[in-house]
Amino acid sequence: MSFLRPEAFSPNGRMLIDLPDKMGFVEGSIQPINRNNLLPERWDRVGGKGGENFTVLPENGIVYTYDQRSIPYLENPSARHVGTFNNNTYFDSIDAIKNGNLEELNRIVIRNGKNELSLNEFKEIRADYIDFQSNINKTIGNIDATYGLEGKAAPWTNGTNGELLMKGGAEQIVTPINAEALEMIE
Repeated sequence: MSFLRPEAFSPNGRMLIDLPDKMGFVEGSIQPINRNNLLPERWDRVGGKGGENFTVLPENGIVYTYDQRSIPYLENPSARHVGTFNNNTYFDSIDAIKNGNLEELNRIVIRNGKNELSLNEFKEIRADYIDFQSNINKTIGNIDATYGLEGKAAPWTNGTNGELLMKGGAEQIVTPINAEALEMIE
């Protein structure tokens, strides 16, 4: 209950999670991902592949804890996914999505040995991209999030009493397309 807003549940019974501000980033740590600020080679994600939040796999091989990630879930090794970012493919793919160019995206996808995307798949990915950009403007403000953002996971505190619930501190990456779409493209 300490992770919920004071009203706890909506009229339809959904939990109202008291999420940290700024999409869970420490405000001063937020940086745009771009061709000069590349993604790490490997990513690590806890949760389904429908999400856009990732962390890096640290050089020492010890993965970040849920507490460091500020993820209030029960530990579940089955919910952990790892993968790789291909920076060349990633930036070109995001450009094609941003520009609404399915033909170009499919050229990239085929070069990567993947199946062409249908028009409906592309429309869904592009709609998610547009929603992501709109959400960034509302929650973070004026920042170039064309390719996503990175920074440190913020501590999670109870919005009512200020109690520290999770420490944060992990490297955090938020991409404009989810892990499932990334795997379809890269």
